[in-house]
Amino acid sequence: VSGLADPNGGYYAGNIRAVRGLDSTKGLGGAGGWTMVIIYENQNESSKNISIFDGFQTIDGSNDVDVTYSGFKTIPAGPVRAEFIVGALEGDGGIGGDQFQIEDNTNTYVDISNAVNPANNFFNGSISRNAAITTTRTPSSTNTLGFDVDILSISGSTNPSNNIIGNGDTTADVR
Repeated sequence: VSGLADPNGGYYAGNIRAVRGLDSTKGLGGAGGWTMVIIYENQNESSKNISIFDGFQTIDGSNDVDVTYSGFKTIPAGPVRAEFIVGALEGDGGIGGDQFQIEDNTNTYVDISNAVNPANNFFNGSISRNAAITTTRTPSSTNTLGFDVDILSISGSTNPSNNIIGNGDTTADVR
């Protein structure tokens, strides 16, 4: 979009074949999707530190995947506020047991959940921002048939006393 004179607007894609076939060793079929992260500067807002992990891991119900976010440093004092953008393929609403966890300051992984993403079915085919389904998109369905993207705020009551992400932290481990 950087080459457009006016990049503002809606962008849509559909019916894109991702893969054909079945991985018989894992019993997994094909799925496809993407999340676009757009970073821009707004002179009227305070500065932000942005770190992005771009990767793909297969989770089949018998394994956990740990990811370390790094390349940032939280404020030295005061309440730490962070946002995570997380996504999953095949995060179907009817298939529970999946979780999103962050390692806290005691080296314990704690469940992250909210009104849209329950602790026992976090990746549930929703597209949400801060515990609310995002309806200002096209299509604005509430069930994306397995594609799941969520923007989570880790601050205030979800980061009490900076127990999950602390002052001066330079990494965050998620599972």
